[in-house]
Amino acid sequence: EHWETTRRRGALRYILITAISWGTLSAFMVRLIITLLEQGFSWSALKGAYYTQEYLLYWAVFILGGLFYAMTMWFYYNWQYRRLRMRSEE
Repeated sequence: EHWETTRRRGALRYILITAISWGTLSAFMVRLIITLLEQGFSWSALKGAYYTQEYLLYWAVFILGGLFYAMTMWFYYNWQYRRLRMRSEE
């Protein structure tokens, strides 16, 4: 049922929402881990880590990765959905 609702809303919506959320969360977490490993826990280091052009580059790269991930998952979930529907109709 959940996938039926997602499919009705369309591929573009799914791909954009997934790519943006996955890319943003991943970029944030990777930057956080790198900053903690390199500089330890410091509020100033953490704050400074996100207000840089380097972080914007991380974010852009992860958004592109998120687009690839989302498109792959869209086709995979559609394939699984059709396969399960065919089995249930037998």
